[in-house]
Amino acid sequence: MSEPNLIVKGTVVKVSETEQVTDSFKKRTLLLKTKGDYPQEIEFEFVQNRVDLLDSVVEGADATVFFNLKGRTWEKAGQEPRVFTSLQGWKIEATPF
Repeated sequence: MSEPNLIVKGTVVKVSETEQVTDSFKKRTLLLKTKGDYPQEIEFEFVQNRVDLLDSVVEGADATVFFNLKGRTWEKAGQEPRVFTSLQGWKIEATPF
């Protein structure tokens, strides 16, 4: 089954610096505030070659984020399994501020 392609629009609140997690893995986050009666602040992560997509994105700009919903289970002996969910961005369209 293919991953769903989801879209959300809002205003950019914060763009983080690139974090080099390991020698072969890097990520960067974007905090977006949705509009409407009940605005939400949502954090997206952009990984690997997608971190560069955020280079020209500025705080306060309106943006459309295209993302996939990712989930995984982590298990450690003697502990209950934990489920991690992330919103992984793969494209962003931002209006200049």
